Amino acid sequence: MLFRKGQPPAASRPGFPRPALRHDDIDKCSGRRQNAGMSVRLPQNFSPAAARTALDVLGAEIRVEKAASLERAGEAAGRAMAALHAASPDDPDRPRLLGDAADAVYGYFIQRELMGMASHGGVIRELRIPPEVLVRLGVRR
Repeated sequence: MLFRKGQPPAASRPGFPRPALRHDDIDKCSGRRQNAGMSVRLPQNFSPAAARTALDVLGAEIRVEKAASLERAGEAAGRAMAALHAASPDDPDRPRLLGDAADAVYGYFIQRELMGMASHGGVIRELRIPPEVLVRLGVRR
């Protein structure tokens, strides 16, 4: 026996290192740890400065992705509005174009709001979004 009765195992006593969690310690069916006495520790070289640097890099990547998705949504709204403006008022495809424009503009507005830009008046004027598109925003087809 590795320990006396009433004495904790060596791994839980001070001065003894805890082994790292191994892949085979996780039950494949339940996803729970089999060996509940083990714990996962941060690496010894993990410092708060390294964590801040890692978070700064991650934050920068998130901002780049947000900007790229905002650009894609804006371009899609611009294309949809250009197609709608190019169509004549009596075009049989106009209802579909109105729906497509409303979907694209709605996605663009949502993306702008996620970026903290709540005012859409400038976009409405710049893209010349007609009221018939604005009343369809958020409507499911």
